[in-house]
Amino acid sequence: MGFINVFVASDAHISVENRQLVLSGEKQMRFPLEDINSVVIENRNTQLTTCAISEIAAAGGVLYVCDDKHLPTTVVLPSSTHYRKLKAVRAQINASKPLVKQLWQKIVKAKIVNQAECLRLCGKPEYEKVFALSKRVLSGDSENREAEAAAVYFKALFGKDFVRAAENHINFTLNYGYAVMRGLVARTLATHGFEPSLGIFHCNELNPFNLADDLMEPLRPIVDLFAFAHSPEYASESLYKKEICNLMNCDVNSGGERHGVVNAVERLVSSFGHSLYAEEAEIIPPYLLPLTIHKYE
Repeated sequence: MGFINVFVASDAHISVENRQLVLSGEKQMRFPLEDINSVVIENRNTQLTTCAISEIAAAGGVLYVCDDKHLPTTVVLPSSTHYRKLKAVRAQINASKPLVKQLWQKIVKAKIVNQAECLRLCGKPEYEKVFALSKRVLSGDSENREAEAAAVYFKALFGKDFVRAAENHINFTLNYGYAVMRGLVARTLATHGFEPSLGIFHCNELNPFNLADDLMEPLRPIVDLFAFAHSPEYASESLYKKEICNLMNCDVNSGGERHGVVNAVERLVSSFGHSLYAEEAEIIPPYLLPLTIHKYE
């Protein structure tokens, strides 16, 4: 599994040679394909060979392309890395309603627990109220505790005047970070043979990543914690965006063990698959820890 996140902010030509990704620009850089977790292309003058696109996907990496606002808007995913894709898709389609509701309950509960922990780490006393809401999540979140927690959470974290749709440093960070996490989850779903558009809660017919949007919910507070901790003057710098991308290598608690986000998402998706095949809602969501980059041995 890859651990290198390549961020391309200046003019470059990207190709593949001898199983290495080659970036040619002001200086040449090489990365073993098997070590690549993601490639984020922010510079719109960057050129890629079709071989590079194919090999990144074949190696299990995810390729992000940013728009003119420097936000990741295009994701290239592997399409044939699982040997029994039809089995996985059938399991999604045939999942019973009770199972789907139980899975969503566990996802929402994990998200709210992480929001409470984010508030606690940021010294916000409202964490107790949010954590209490996590204990009241019913099957299918039928009483919409997710929205109730969000109403308290964002105001407590970013101030009473914070509006999610406003154009500011905080929302830039959230949009960028959420897009990165969404792509990571979508990539992992694809490598396990699942169809990312078939969600368990999100069901927008125009959204090709409904399931990714479902499973990424517990990951959002990682980005929120980063946004709270960083100053706005760095919002337009490439280094700042690299740090956001590197959140994929932060430590989280996964099943009582310390893992990087990439490995934790792998465990989450794998447990989601086991839940579908065994018809038991036994997923392993990631839980928030203080922001620390995982040390790979």
